[in-house]
Amino acid sequence: MIELINIQSRTRNRLLFQAENIAIPQGSLVALVGKNGTGKSSLLKALAGLDSLVHGEIALRRRKSVLQTNYFPSETVSYIPVKINPFGAISLLDFVLSGKSTKRNFLDIPTKQEIDEVHGLLEQFQMHHMAQDSFEQLSDGEQKLALIMRSIHRDSEVLLLDEPESFLDVGNRKMIFEWLQNLSKKGKTVIFSTHQPELAASFVDIFLSIEENKLRARHPEEVERILEVLS
Repeated sequence: MIELINIQSRTRNRLLFQAENIAIPQGSLVALVGKNGTGKSSLLKALAGLDSLVHGEIALRRRKSVLQTNYFPSETVSYIPVKINPFGAISLLDFVLSGKSTKRNFLDIPTKQEIDEVHGLLEQFQMHHMAQDSFEQLSDGEQKLALIMRSIHRDSEVLLLDEPESFLDVGNRKMIFEWLQNLSKKGKTVIFSTHQPELAASFVDIFLSIEENKLRARHPEEVERILEVLS
């Protein structure tokens, strides 16, 4: 379970959002929604233990920490930004394999099992034919899929994704949401920001909605209310 306790986010003395206590059960698929500039990316970065505008407390694995002070989730949490800078001369296969680089021996040599696992992911994402293609030459959408596969391969307990459907066509957007739902059913806690709550509502367990400077937990059945707030 993840608990957010007395959190708030401010920029230039302006309150973006605040919340007293929000609990996210383990294995939940959570969509984070709000208008542009309301602090969605900042919240995801804070949950990943990165610098952001969000302050307060968080309890992960029942261990309470202070955001921006002593919260360092490291391998427990994977964070996927909207876009990353190209990694240079690295193949798609090696990029996805790098998800477990911190867990290997000092030579950083992947095992046959890891290689087979990544080939399986590439097949499921219909990108096996691109295994040796350079990561930097991939399209924005293909790089996004590669980032998600890398996070899946890393096998973190919590996945945080900033607009995972960005740069993807309609078919791949649905596929990504289905994948995230499958991960949550396997016990992973998945939180992602999105500008498509109407599509996400068919898959998620919880909406975290930033409304009038408050972060609220809403049921997917309240999607019409959420769309009203975001309009």
